[in-house]
Amino acid sequence: MPRLLFLLLILATPMAARAHVGFENNTEIRVYPDSMRVVVRTSVPFAQVLLGNGAPAMADETGQAAAKPLLAKAAADLVSITAGGKRMAPVRTECLFEVQNDVAFILDFPRPEEWPVVVKAEFFPLFGNLETGTMAAFDSTASRFSRDVEPLVSRVIDPRNASISFSPGAPAIAETPVESAGTPLPAMKNAPGGRAKTAAVFLFLMAAGVIGFLARRRWRSIGRDS
Repeated sequence: MPRLLFLLLILATPMAARAHVGFENNTEIRVYPDSMRVVVRTSVPFAQVLLGNGAPAMADETGQAAAKPLLAKAAADLVSITAGGKRMAPVRTECLFEVQNDVAFILDFPRPEEWPVVVKAEFFPLFGNLETGTMAAFDSTASRFSRDVEPLVSRVIDPRNASISFSPGAPAIAETPVESAGTPLPAMKNAPGGRAKTAAVFLFLMAAGVIGFLARRRWRSIGRDS
């Protein structure tokens, strides 16, 4: 029996690691040629807190069916979006119950006509223990179905820093490695690869000089013999 329980625990651990079981949240914004979509993925406990005391039980399909229209309506208040300083309203909201205890809130907007776009998470005040989430924006104008697009911006959000700002066509923001605050990165010539290249060039120049010297002596010797 202990061995069986251990095996069941091992099998269950990856599933639990992938599922949203607390107040985890991930917000993804994708800009398309004619629209913009915001998807907030989180958990059933998140959805229950969102609806408050009147939330139906969502442990089965019947409860989820009853909760869907309520959650779809509440989705409009999860984020606030401005484009060029003007507030945008969603044209459609939807809620989907996904596998592994995930809930997806989907908000569809027209494609913004002004930039930058600022997306702010408005749900942090609802959760006393919710401290962070993630938010990323993608420019999918060129290809609606490509999933390999680098994010325009991607960051961890929290109650004090709950928003991101972006404009399509802007370069992707990537983290730059640093050694320590105020310490510049080593110059290329001091890097291992740089030193190897410098040594190779030095040896090549030395060899070329020696060959040239020997060739001149040989020609002078031939000239004296003739």
